[in-house]
Amino acid sequence: MNRNESPIDVRHVVCNLMPTLLGHLDLAREQHQDTVEFLIRQGIQQEMRSAFGTVGVWRIEIETHIGHDLLRFQRAGEERNLPDLNLLDY
Repeated sequence: MNRNESPIDVRHVVCNLMPTLLGHLDLAREQHQDTVEFLIRQGIQQEMRSAFGTVGVWRIEIETHIGHDLLRFQRAGEERNLPDLNLLDY
């Protein structure tokens, strides 16, 4: 599993936090990283879950720490348990 060395500190980012995170995730995808961690401000866990809870490519996990929270993105594996959509069947 490829992983960045240390969490990316975005605690100071107030405006444009989502584009900042998405930019780092795009870069991680290009570098074939499986895990990306961010240090985020405390108290924004709900916003993070709301914004990224349905991202199919990444699974998210949030840990509470003293002074900050840790937002971890892990690349989700492909799910092949769904049947292929075949228009001829419908």
